[in-house]
Amino acid sequence: AAGAYTRSISLAREQLRLNPRDAMAHSYAATSLAKTKHAAEAGTEMMQALELAPKEPSILVDAAVVAALTGRTADAVGWLRKAVSAGYCRTILAQQQEFEGFRNDPEFQEIIAAPPRAAGS
Repeated sequence: AAGAYTRSISLAREQLRLNPRDAMAHSYAATSLAKTKHAAEAGTEMMQALELAPKEPSILVDAAVVAALTGRTADAVGWLRKAVSAGYCRTILAQQQEFEGFRNDPEFQEIIAAPPRAAGS
């Protein structure tokens, strides 16, 4: 898997060379860097992605992934909360491998729980 993440970093950086304001490329670089244990670089890339697209649900989830992989559980939960509020699918979050360690966390369970139905629906 390390080779795939290294390739992903390379492709993201090439895209950023062409367009430094590509928030998704910064986000892809950040998650791949975090998965290859480059926490400081991952944090820098993620900050740039969030600066460019602070309300993009998939970038908010990637911020949670980076936080989770770098041992910042409270930050990860905060990003997950924001991602769901921005419209990210709870079901997908519940299945993501990066959040496996959160499965029994009451805050995580609250985030992925379906919202209560409105009266009459």
